[in-house]
Amino acid sequence: MKHVGRFFALVVVALSLSSCFLDKNENSAEERNHYTLKYVNQFAFNVMNVYYLWIDEIRENLKGWMSDDDPKAKVLEVRYKDSAGKDIDKWTQVTDDYESFVRSIEGVSTTYGYDFTLFYTSAAKEFISVAVTFVYADSPAEKAGLKRGDIILKADGEPIPTDKYKEIINGKLVNSSHCRLSLSDGRSVEMDAVEMYCNPVHIARVFDCGAKKVGYLHFTAFTLEACLDLIKVCNEFKAQGISELILDMRYNGGGYVETEEVLASMLAPAAKVASGDVFMTEVYNDILTEAWGESETITHFRNRFKIGGKTIDTSESNIGINKIYAIMTGGSASASEAIICGLKPFVDITIVGQQSYGKYCSGIIIEGAGWYETFKDDLTVREYKNGVKYAANWGLYVMIGRYADRDGYTGCMPIGFAPDVEVADAPLDGYQLGDPNETMLKAALTLAGYPYEPELKSVKKKPAPEIEGPAYPKRESFGVFLHQKTI
Repeated sequence: MKHVGRFFALVVVALSLSSCFLDKNENSAEERNHYTLKYVNQFAFNVMNVYYLWIDEIRENLKGWMSDDDPKAKVLEVRYKDSAGKDIDKWTQVTDDYESFVRSIEGVSTTYGYDFTLFYTSAAKEFISVAVTFVYADSPAEKAGLKRGDIILKADGEPIPTDKYKEIINGKLVNSSHCRLSLSDGRSVEMDAVEMYCNPVHIARVFDCGAKKVGYLHFTAFTLEACLDLIKVCNEFKAQGISELILDMRYNGGGYVETEEVLASMLAPAAKVASGDVFMTEVYNDILTEAWGESETITHFRNRFKIGGKTIDTSESNIGINKIYAIMTGGSASASEAIICGLKPFVDITIVGQQSYGKYCSGIIIEGAGWYETFKDDLTVREYKNGVKYAANWGLYVMIGRYADRDGYTGCMPIGFAPDVEVADAPLDGYQLGDPNETMLKAALTLAGYPYEPELKSVKKKPAPEIEGPAYPKRESFGVFLHQKTI
């Protein structure tokens, strides 16, 4: 992740508005709110002026930024849009809970540990059903017996009306401490949310496909914690002699660039990694391009990384594969797309599934109080002290660059990767992830030459009669994992 540098000192500016500095003691909640807005806005305004990828396109919009604006709404207002006012940048945002934002990127949250998609319960489309897509190991959901294909019809005894589904799902199925769920098979389960790390290295298997072995990895997020587990999996794949890999990222919304580079170092041709070939390039605005230069705009393959204060080495973990089948959907975003973008010039890749999300930008999350600490020498004493106080735990997730392959091409821009072999995710097909008969895995394994025997009779579970069809096939995010250098 890039960090704020001292070379930006000359571009630090204040909002050009008259406002008094904070007295020693606030007299009311209204005054505290006033100063919070002032110092968060000054921080956000400056960060956008320096870091924002599309700063030239929005510079005029910044002139209307007031010190008493709602910073969350203001950033949404000024971020880059097309001529019709539709967001091109759908990701830059302000948060008033920086710590939780960062922890979500790191895979740690208070959670039930399950993922889901939505269906209508009938042709009338009056109610929503929730289909479980997978559960994390050792999670409350797993302990409650939930599994892929389970259908949730009610939350706390009440059905989920279409016109209120976001409120109910966020309030009861995701951001709650306890929930009671009624399932289509008659079961009722109760769960208590816990703070846990959801290990994204979810499933790893090896399949015999005639004369070759094909690995399968279901991977849900590029967290920093995942690096060591990825190395272990790749070591096992290498020991078993796989020559092809099915990389299942259908529910992977992104994560840290460093984790992407670690995984790429084990999937790219070993000779290219050893020679330090160009893996990816990145386009920044003029300020960052001049300040960072080639060291930051060009990423070379390497096999030594500094992760969490530890040095890890992937030189003995390169698999030597010559083919990747990437399973992707609208839930595959950011780093999931970036790693495919960067590896395509080096590895034969077939995309199986559906159109990916199309997040072709990289961003950084900058904390407000940290910004004031960085620029304390360029601010008055009062600005510095008040900024640290009032912008504490506020943050700005800002898009700073567009990633590309070694030749400057971004294959998932602007609307994601199109699949080479189109097949829809089918959580109601009766099979768990990793089962060779699961719909999307079966499509990939068929391409790889897996010796399927003709089925004498169908063993697939029919959808429950309450299920009509997908309500939101592109998988809306309900806070389970933020689409985030993060990318």
